[in-house]
Amino acid sequence: MFKRIKSWIGFSQLDPDVIKYLDKINARTGYLVSIVIMVLELFIFCLSFTFPVEEIHTAPIYTWMLFHRIAYALMFTAFLQLFLCSFFLTRWHIKHYALNLSIVVTLIVTILFSLYISYLDYLQNEQILVFVTLATLVSAAFFIKPYVAILLLTADFIAFYFLMSHSAPGISYATNVNYPVFYLLLVVINAVRYKHFVQIAQNAVENEKLTAKLKNISMYDTLTKAKNRYALREDFKQLFGKPILIMLTDIDNFKGFNDTYGHEKGDEILKSFSLLLQEIFGEQNCYRYGGDEFLVIIPYYNQGDFMKGIKMCTTAEKEFNFSGGYVLGVAENSEDLRLMIGQADKNLYEAKQKGKNCVVG
Repeated sequence: MFKRIKSWIGFSQLDPDVIKYLDKINARTGYLVSIVIMVLELFIFCLSFTFPVEEIHTAPIYTWMLFHRIAYALMFTAFLQLFLCSFFLTRWHIKHYALNLSIVVTLIVTILFSLYISYLDYLQNEQILVFVTLATLVSAAFFIKPYVAILLLTADFIAFYFLMSHSAPGISYATNVNYPVFYLLLVVINAVRYKHFVQIAQNAVENEKLTAKLKNISMYDTLTKAKNRYALREDFKQLFGKPILIMLTDIDNFKGFNDTYGHEKGDEILKSFSLLLQEIFGEQNCYRYGGDEFLVIIPYYNQGDFMKGIKMCTTAEKEFNFSGGYVLGVAENSEDLRLMIGQADKNLYEAKQKGKNCVVG
């Protein structure tokens, strides 16, 4: 029971990926809401300069207007910083706590603004629509933890209740009844929305992880852990237009290992050869091409460095020998790449003809 309550009010720990998902939604909401509020506040601020000069109650119009303009300016500034924080969330890699702080600061300013405007309206026996609207915004606009929303809404409602009770109109019976109901309704709305979207975020994150896992499985050979032919096709475009070195290599007399020692031993040899190639030429550059054949594709900078890598493979302690054929060039399209692989295959055949255990290019 206690755990469920913690979960509902936002004290339970969330997966970092779920937090990032919610941050993206908050940033998108903050970006759009900020634009609307900034335009509205700027319009009202400019409109205030067109009001006629006359007295309202006992306060001079310029004093009344001055405080209103300050309130509009504060609202504009608060939503401006939220707009900037939301806009640059992905570009500047803004941290989770920074976005949350920005949202909370904006909501606090929104509460103060609603208290000021709504109190003046209440003194005039007018509707407190500003308070209702902005209290709803505090509750439902962003996905903040319910306990934070409860604190903000409680402070907001207590402060406004205090102001109403000490005003000339006082508090009506209907207000005494409706006011707590409205408060509880906003708290429930916030908690339900937060819980609902946390569940959506968790499902989305799980789906993304599952998709990534399935993609990883589809791109790697399960036995040797090297990339497979599907991964090679996916990587084709990354190889176009740049100098590359392609080597096709296989294990000498591999069939003999299987016939003499069994397929289990053959699998060990394949895994050992794949690991050796990946350690020297890089995991991202090695592909299982078929059977005991492996393809190595690396950016070409210096042929001497490549030959050093071949020497390291040759001199490494192992139970097998290997042969290879390599080719240098620039592939402008898929057809060029296939031709280069075909040439590397011919060079591999030449290496076999020369007695194996060598690399030809």
